[in-house]
Amino acid sequence: MANNSRNPLWLLVLKAIASIVASWVATIVGVFLYYFSWTGDGLLSQSQLFLAYLLCWPIFLIQRTVFGTVKHVGNFDPVVFGRLGWFAMWVYYYGLLALGIYLVRLGRKKAAARHN
Repeated sequence: MANNSRNPLWLLVLKAIASIVASWVATIVGVFLYYFSWTGDGLLSQSQLFLAYLLCWPIFLIQRTVFGTVKHVGNFDPVVFGRLGWFAMWVYYYGLLALGIYLVRLGRKKAAARHN
């Protein structure tokens, strides 16, 4: 039986699936954090707003570019579904995942070189 951990096609499919799941979850969580960052006093919860921007900044970037503002937006559906927001999120998380895998491999190679 072949070792699937070294097969580039297997790794590509695994990264694609993982980034699709991550983009869906991060978009939902990020948009909800944005909605609930406004407190009853009219103040912002800065930590929730920061996490929302960190989780789904491509959505907010598209919203700001196309519609001119991100403040007090009640509906991100035109961006998420109509302006390739899901695709932008998938590319963002695919890139983060690929970078993470690369950095782990690089660290392992350097650790192996030190021990030899």
